[in-house]
Amino acid sequence: MKKRGFTVVELMTTFVLISVIATLLIKLTISLKELYISGDMKTTLLAKQGTLTDKLKNDLNNNVLTEMNSCGNNCITFVYNTGSKNLKVDKTNKIITYDNYAIKLGKENSFGDIYINKDDYDIGSIVKINISIKNKLLKGDYGINIVHQINDTTTFDSNILTTFNK
Repeated sequence: MKKRGFTVVELMTTFVLISVIATLLIKLTISLKELYISGDMKTTLLAKQGTLTDKLKNDLNNNVLTEMNSCGNNCITFVYNTGSKNLKVDKTNKIITYDNYAIKLGKENSFGDIYINKDDYDIGSIVKINISIKNKLLKGDYGINIVHQINDTTTFDSNILTTFNK
């Protein structure tokens, strides 16, 4: 008479194979979820960075910058021939504002200080504006980095280069 059923060895082998496959699928699912979340964070930060950089570059390219003044802690006033606009970083509330456009960052993000550097050359001066934006979960800096050539008639507040370059 034939016995029907599985041996203990066959059952254990099947259980081990199913466990290995399930573990691999769980790890794959977790990795894909992390990749999706980090990709979403990067996209969001880059979109915010791009929008603010475009607004600043558009004003610098289409207007004549006559002055750059300090308007407080982590705040700069750009005085153009058409009027003035403030760039302010509120590190406590994680908000950066330029004119009437504001960006609020999530709790895992942080702002650095405004860094301004001015280099003088024979052809004019170059001003560099850097505001670091970092995320605890991501590597790299997703901040604003602008390099713009200005004419020699642009005046700077006497403390602007030392105050913001600490």
